[in-house]
Amino acid sequence: MNLSWSEDQQLLMDSAQRFAARYYTPEVRLRSLGHNPVTHTSPDVWRDLAEFGWLGVIVPPEAGGFGGGALEVGILSEQAGRCLLLEPYLWSALESVRLIQAVASPAVAEHWLAQISSGALRVSVAHTEAAMPGGLDVLETTAERTPSGWRLLGQKRFVMDAGAQVLLCTARVRDTGRVAVFLVRGDQAGARCRPFQTLDERSSAHFEFPQVELTADALLSNESSADVMDAIVRSREAVGLALCSEAIGAMEHLLEATVRYTQDRQQFGRPLSANQVLRHRMVDMAVAIRETRALALRAAILEDDPVQSREAKSRARLGATAKATQATRLVAEEAIQMHGAMGVTEELSVGLYVKRLLLCQMWWGPLSVQHQERSRLDLAHLGLALANASDTRVEPAPWI
Repeated sequence: MNLSWSEDQQLLMDSAQRFAARYYTPEVRLRSLGHNPVTHTSPDVWRDLAEFGWLGVIVPPEAGGFGGGALEVGILSEQAGRCLLLEPYLWSALESVRLIQAVASPAVAEHWLAQISSGALRVSVAHTEAAMPGGLDVLETTAERTPSGWRLLGQKRFVMDAGAQVLLCTARVRDTGRVAVFLVRGDQAGARCRPFQTLDERSSAHFEFPQVELTADALLSNESSADVMDAIVRSREAVGLALCSEAIGAMEHLLEATVRYTQDRQQFGRPLSANQVLRHRMVDMAVAIRETRALALRAAILEDDPVQSREAKSRARLGATAKATQATRLVAEEAIQMHGAMGVTEELSVGLYVKRLLLCQMWWGPLSVQHQERSRLDLAHLGLALANASDTRVEPAPWI
């Protein structure tokens, strides 16, 4: 297995590191938080992401994109984790792009993908519903034909970008029973949006569609129900793998911050890092991060290999997320412990990174589920992680 980067991948890595270090400083992040109280994003940062190629990372070149795969997404995601990027690029540039490529006709797909890669449009997938603990295919939102187009009825929960201009909304067509994908504007007349802030300061929203009227061209997909559901699963799986790389970047930041703190913090006339026990614990953190990177890299390589079977890719991805679940818990817990009481104060960024890692864990699901062979993701756990919603109860993790 070739683990060396190609010239294009190395250039992308250099660009991503330059963006994270120079164009997305902690000061820029704070300005994004204050720019819009709902979306917590800045149009200037979104434009910079488009110029650096983040939004077109997997968009084909004919639509103005980079034409990359899981490896390229992992490169960008790791830097996003290091700088705690607030902008919802994964939901627009990865999940939405994957879904559009899978269900839309080539001409329609190229039209929408070009707008996404240029930064002119923010798109998010609206699929999760309250009744989905039984699986992603338990779909209660319905669409019925009308003389002028379609009528949408239902609710969508935890849409991962409250500021998305277009939603890729899934619904079951009443007369055929098949699942279809509809294009719904974020400010669609009749739709109700209830935005809220997630545990890690990102924006999310619940949407309600009480008899919302759509035009005939709002139907994006022409596939069978099984194909649409398979596309949903594949796009969610791609996000789960990308979050492994994002978690690696966040864990590396925590490790570096912990090393610096133990070197600077004096106790009994010498730095904390002189304590051999603490050194061993930091080595354990580093080993866990390297193991996670190795498994995530292997899963990305297999994901981009057209010869590999779906089963082989699934096993590699689940192995990476299972290891990432263990590693994020270890690294987050150790970072807080070795920072002492300072680790949970707002003066340090440790708590912000830990919250982000907690959201990643909730997306992947519990280890007992990850170790099982399965073909779809159970996103019921995601609801437990999204805080500050009036109807959402969050059970605090025992290690925070």
